[in-house]
Amino acid sequence: MARNTGIPHFLRIADKLAARFVSEEAGRRLPSVQAIARSEKVSINTAHSAVKELQRRGVAVSRRGSGSYSLGQEGPVAQVFGYFVHMPRFAAFFRSLTERLARQGLRVVLTETGLRGEALEEGFDPEEVAKAAIVVWVCTSHPEGVRACTRARRRLPARMPMILVTDPLGLEVTGGHRFDFVHWGTWDSTRMLVQQLGESGVRHPVWIDRSDVATLTQKEAVAGFLSGLVQADVRRPLDHIFRWDVERPGSLAALFAKTRSWQPGAILLQYDYQEEFRVVCSREGIRLPSDLPVLAFGHGESRHRLLQSWRNLARTCADLIASRLRDPARPNLNVSLKPLREKRKK
Repeated sequence: MARNTGIPHFLRIADKLAARFVSEEAGRRLPSVQAIARSEKVSINTAHSAVKELQRRGVAVSRRGSGSYSLGQEGPVAQVFGYFVHMPRFAAFFRSLTERLARQGLRVVLTETGLRGEALEEGFDPEEVAKAAIVVWVCTSHPEGVRACTRARRRLPARMPMILVTDPLGLEVTGGHRFDFVHWGTWDSTRMLVQQLGESGVRHPVWIDRSDVATLTQKEAVAGFLSGLVQADVRRPLDHIFRWDVERPGSLAALFAKTRSWQPGAILLQYDYQEEFRVVCSREGIRLPSDLPVLAFGHGESRHRLLQSWRNLARTCADLIASRLRDPARPNLNVSLKPLREKRKK
């Protein structure tokens, strides 16, 4: 069974096919609908919808290297570097961005970089990238990834228009040089989720987080979590944050042994670790109560808002790209994506 990521299954299959088969000129043809249905273990209708989605996007089916695909056949190139392109929020962002840029007449080339910017360190061709009309980088504040991005920036012409899409700490790590900035935050959806739990009578939500992830985006999520706990009238909020070491077998079981004395009312996980959490629980013999909610930030209505905010971010980014291409000499911008709720209040 495919896990529920908040994105229709046929769209995720279309993303995978686009990344795998990239040009008719290279002699690589898409498999038949029946073959796609068999390989992806989906119905014929779902496979057919995925192929129709590729046709609607105008994906040129030509191989451009590992983890890359192009959208559109002609026009100036927008070179987009990103990571985790199939994770729900980033998939929503990349899909919206590439479609908007294609409507602007740009041919989008998307290359997955890896969290630490591996694709920018290995096989990065400055001469090839410099042919693009504009370059877009999408990364979190992981220090290695941001430094890889900054080093790649230095290898390109100074007048090359570039946009960095990152979180606030990413702006800080780069030093703010020679980039346009679009940045995101996560605290608002986190706070709303905890408030909703409080309104539902849950007084002991527990946030379990991986210990190998530490970014300002995460710290913002912590601030939102604590703010939500306070608004939900939960005392001693720091008793509700736990970390588990993904590299150390048994660490999650040991963590759960600590919480049995007061039994959590809900478990919250950082965005995309919901499936991983369940796999580790099964492997370590952890049996959760059947009525215990296990939620990722952005679950349900908040998840819808989160994905919508990333589509809004894509629109902001596409508008900035259009503006930059119209006037390459103008000063750099720093654009902040405001939470949807704040926008609606105005």
